[in-house]
Amino acid sequence: MELKNVEIDLLNQLKDVCASFNDADYGRKLEVLSGSSIGAHIRHCIEFVDCMLNGFDNGLVCYDSRKHELRLENDTAYAIARIESLNERLAAIQNNEEVSLDVCYHTSDVSCNMTTNVYREIVYNIEHIVHHMALIKVGIRENYKHLSIPHGFGVAQSTIKHNAQKINV
Repeated sequence: MELKNVEIDLLNQLKDVCASFNDADYGRKLEVLSGSSIGAHIRHCIEFVDCMLNGFDNGLVCYDSRKHELRLENDTAYAIARIESLNERLAAIQNNEEVSLDVCYHTSDVSCNMTTNVYREIVYNIEHIVHHMALIKVGIRENYKHLSIPHGFGVAQSTIKHNAQKINV
């Protein structure tokens, strides 16, 4: 499977989560998520993918340029529409081109710029989304027990494969 299709699949899983919530519960701050909400985690994932795709368009990926758009945290229909738009943009990716990545991990405004490529950034976003899906799963299990979570939601593929090997031994 192409990397972009893996990311599209993960975004579709997030879209399904959005669709299972009303806006009030989606945006409700949860103690188990340190005062964050399911919607805040989904917003964060959407904005990372958006930054990545915008960077592919202009040659410079910068995840620090997220907008922190509160509507994505509180409006499930809006989040679903944004995910669908991201999926269309991901599906259109054709090549593994080089791009620059701008990062700033220090308290100063000094940033570091390095060369990366489309596939590497997609891989980064896949891992990032899976991490937030795991947190979303905790929030759902603790506060929305009536909602079902698909098997493997928020679990890395390497863990799924490892667990399958343990069963088959």
